[in-house]
Amino acid sequence: MTPTEVRQFLSLARCGFINTENNFIQHHDGLMSDEAFHSSLEGARFQASFPGLRAAWRQSRGAYGKRFTDFFDPLVESGANAPTDPMRDWRAALSAETKKLP
Repeated sequence: MTPTEVRQFLSLARCGFINTENNFIQHHDGLMSDEAFHSSLEGARFQASFPGLRAAWRQSRGAYGKRFTDFFDPLVESGANAPTDPMRDWRAALSAETKKLP
């Protein structure tokens, strides 16, 4: 990746982290239902399965509140153990959808 692409990626990752932190705060303050919060966490868990997102979190985690980082660090670390092969998964999903075509 070029330096510009790295900055773009880190900016995009930061948007996701800010969104997750916002959801965390809203849930903590009783402004978001458990269901909505847990749904957002599933998205974060999926993202944490990608090494680039985990690296971006390590690089930027100092920009977030302590309560959130204490909560989010284990979620990010758990992503390191998630088996993922995005291309294989994409091909399988695409193949399943293609079979549904008339």
